[in-house]
Amino acid sequence: MMRKISSGTIQQVDKTKPRNKCRKWRLCVHVDNKRRSKRFTGSVTDAKAALEEWKAELSKRPADGLTVAQYAMRWCDYREQSGQYSANTDAATRCRLEAWSKSPIGDMPLSEVRPADIEEAMLWVRDNAPKVGRLSGTSMSGHWATLRSMFRHAEAAGLVDKDPMVHVKPPKRDTKEREALSPLELELLLNRLDAMPVDGHVVAVYLMACLGLRRGEALGLMLEDVHDGMVHVHRSMSARTHKIGAVKTAAGVRTLPMPQRLVAKLKEWAAAREAQGIADAPTVCCMANGRPIIAASMHYWWKTHRDDLGCGGMVMHQLRHSNLTMMARALPSAFDLQRWAGWSDIGPARIYIHEDMDALVAAAASVLAETPRKRATGDENRR
Repeated sequence: MMRKISSGTIQQVDKTKPRNKCRKWRLCVHVDNKRRSKRFTGSVTDAKAALEEWKAELSKRPADGLTVAQYAMRWCDYREQSGQYSANTDAATRCRLEAWSKSPIGDMPLSEVRPADIEEAMLWVRDNAPKVGRLSGTSMSGHWATLRSMFRHAEAAGLVDKDPMVHVKPPKRDTKEREALSPLELELLLNRLDAMPVDGHVVAVYLMACLGLRRGEALGLMLEDVHDGMVHVHRSMSARTHKIGAVKTAAGVRTLPMPQRLVAKLKEWAAAREAQGIADAPTVCCMANGRPIIAASMHYWWKTHRDDLGCGGMVMHQLRHSNLTMMARALPSAFDLQRWAGWSDIGPARIYIHEDMDALVAAAASVLAETPRKRATGDENRR
């Protein structure tokens, strides 16, 4: 069945300028007797051409439109093919949209979804998570954000008149933040690891605790990336595909100096690998058979041993937070912390840089103590 597309009009948004000088327009068209519009920036000639292109695009779409489930999977495919996001992000997005597709809005036409429908679907998604039962507010916040992104894309593409998510409040985050390990607790963790037989899992935890590496970065580290007391981070293992590729962003590529304790542990691990006949295994963190350790195996090992390591209830990523909290006090500036952590911008550094009055007092005393001496020296030189 063909769609009914009106001839359409272009409306001038900026009324202060003559028509031939205006660069802001609203394209309007009726599709199956429903009015649709979208903004356009350009000359009046360009606006007319854009209107015709939009009408041609709308005429090719089926009259009944795509359902939420159909569009969700197409949108996931588009995101993955674009290569703009990491494999882990793509996997998380697809998983969340699969949940929405199974909810009451899954079979609804995309253009007919209303805020009330989404609110009803949110309750379904929250209460029907597989293997979990009921999702937390923090998890639901992530599901809400993914659906919001999808509807924004649909609105920009002209598939919906208006994003219904604008009128749906996001769930409140309710997951209690876990505290980072103190430097003393971090040292006790390393002592407990030293008491265990060294293997690839122990070394991975060592890397995360001593250098603040992400799990994927620790598991993707190759032997050739560690030399001369330095760790060169430029690879990461995908939790979904288990493939080792580039780190998530260019800022994640960094070179970190190893503390002596980590150097000693890696030497111990090298000797153990030699004895086990897996010295040539390519990854630093490998199994007893030389194969790389995957994320699921690392997760299971951590859940099994974390209580004995004094980290009960902590997720593995908290090791990175613990290291960054400690390094925030040791590094000279927030910019150094940014480079150490591999962040694209300095914003996250604010999480780790806390008020330290003792440090401020010491810095002020140092500056004030130096000033008179420098002035005196300067006076003597002038004489």
